[in-house]
Amino acid sequence: FQIVILGLIHKTMGNYDYNNYLAVIKVRDNIMDPVFLDYCISTDMAFSSKEYDAFLDAHPTATHPVAVKALDFVCNYKGGRLKPDKWGAWDPLREIFDDEAPQKFITSLTRHGGSIDIRKNRLYSAEFINRWYTPIWEGSGKKAKPFLLSERKRVLPEYMFCIQFYFSKSLKNIYPFIEELVVDFCEALNTDYGQILDQSTNEKLFDISDRR
Repeated sequence: FQIVILGLIHKTMGNYDYNNYLAVIKVRDNIMDPVFLDYCISTDMAFSSKEYDAFLDAHPTATHPVAVKALDFVCNYKGGRLKPDKWGAWDPLREIFDDEAPQKFITSLTRHGGSIDIRKNRLYSAEFINRWYTPIWEGSGKKAKPFLLSERKRVLPEYMFCIQFYFSKSLKNIYPFIEELVVDFCEALNTDYGQILDQSTNEKLFDISDRR
């Protein structure tokens, strides 16, 4: 059978050799746009793909203050050192991060569950992950079955918004910068979850909770 995905599913990023530092910041806030969240709750996520398309057409933009704050932080951190070159939903990222990109990025991120990615050439790649439910249908067109029951029954996590950065360990003197980034990002988003892992071994190298 065919699966039609109108949302975005979380996927693995990072360099293919996994020789990266993985910085993870999580936030409890649900970053769904209130209009989209109300639609999902009021319909119990039982809408058809056609109904969902019509809703998206009627509401072309979406936003949430925490998501905006997170993206602004990345774009302006250390004088713009982390401002991305590209963004998109799937590798390879093809969208140029121009003046119109922030609003498009936030809309894509806050209207349904899934992840949107950014990258700065030769420095990092990152995922912004919305842990709310992702609209998925089996089949296509008029034969598409309703939103998958397994996804609707998924237990939502405590931390609903996750940002993951991948920095190559080959970058010279990068680790102190990453640790400072995690501390500053957690402070900016007022969250207690910030970690750095070795992606190849999953070893925890830093935890913000150890500083408190």
